[in-house]
Amino acid sequence: RAAPFLGALGLAALVTAASCDGSNLPDPCQEDTFPSLTPGCPSALGAICEDHEDEESCAAEGPFVFPSFGSVRCSWTPVVRFGEPATCAAPTAEHRCYAFYESGVGCQEACEPTANPRGFVALGAESTLLARPCDQSELQGPYLENAQSAGSDPGSCAPNGLAASPPLCECVAQACEAL
Repeated sequence: RAAPFLGALGLAALVTAASCDGSNLPDPCQEDTFPSLTPGCPSALGAICEDHEDEESCAAEGPFVFPSFGSVRCSWTPVVRFGEPATCAAPTAEHRCYAFYESGVGCQEACEPTANPRGFVALGAESTLLARPCDQSELQGPYLENAQSAGSDPGSCAPNGLAASPPLCECVAQACEAL
């Protein structure tokens, strides 16, 4: 799996959270450096979360705290994979554990009250839409284990004027129906 580049805020979101003293930060993460600025740190954090196969162990991991920059934590996340992404057909839903940066910026539910593109991240190579969790605190991300495998069009489905939303974002309504 991969850690798509989601811009500065998204990159921050790819970091997993650690203890306040930094004792549980994986190599090569450094507590005094923003996680996304340390080569390999987002992937290391992503790998930790992605290793969990159930909600309980996912929620028990971390958080990974970067004292001057915030924290990253694992979150059990709804995902929808499309069997036919070009037509948004054959969606299947499941949950996976991903690393998210606790941004404090605000969070919008992916499907409530209606389908909301801002609540999704597209992993194009996997034909998958990942619903950003809005539990407990505002989360941005995800940080993924291997950014290169995310495909050529990973990214936020939120139009921000800096980059176009990936084509898979056209399937948000169908993803909400599957969830």
